[in-house]
Amino acid sequence: MFFGGPDTPPRLEPYALADLLTALGDVARYDWRGFFEARVMAISATAPLGGITGGGWRLVETAAPNEWQRLEETAWKVVDEGASIGVKLDAKGVIEDVIPGMPAARAGLGPGMKIVAVNGREYSTDRLRDAINASAGAGGHLGLLAENDGTLATYHLDYHGGARYPHLERDPARPDLLAAILKPRAEAGSDASTAR
Repeated sequence: MFFGGPDTPPRLEPYALADLLTALGDVARYDWRGFFEARVMAISATAPLGGITGGGWRLVETAAPNEWQRLEETAWKVVDEGASIGVKLDAKGVIEDVIPGMPAARAGLGPGMKIVAVNGREYSTDRLRDAINASAGAGGHLGLLAENDGTLATYHLDYHGGARYPHLERDPARPDLLAAILKPRAEAGSDASTAR
């Protein structure tokens, strides 16, 4: 209904939010305006987890990297410390991304800077991770010497949480709707699974 129409060559067909809301309302009655205001237009301090929690899972953080991060770091040679200090670096210590509001951003670190030392010792991924682990508790210290366009400066991160990596964990108090969604509709090798 919304994207259909005459069979013509490609052409520009602009539309406004009101057009989209009307078309969606014609397909299914729902508060589509409220949906888009909450899910698209509003800025939230946290990720929208309603689909995960409603599906019978929850987001937890542990000291062990998750499988996706392990594969990402192996394939793309990156260091992802987004859940701890809020930074992703390349293999040489150059910052690729900093998450606003996280310790690295609050300390003044930004993309393009290169970490050259961790707590006074030459940078390596292991040294960074050791320092993050050692930061757990009130006595931990995390100082990063960074080069930015030829200028060196030390950035002191106010972080005492140790290693943190996100994981999905089953919530036994709720039904596992994600498993039901992902469950095959037919047995492998049956006629129904090959008829497409």
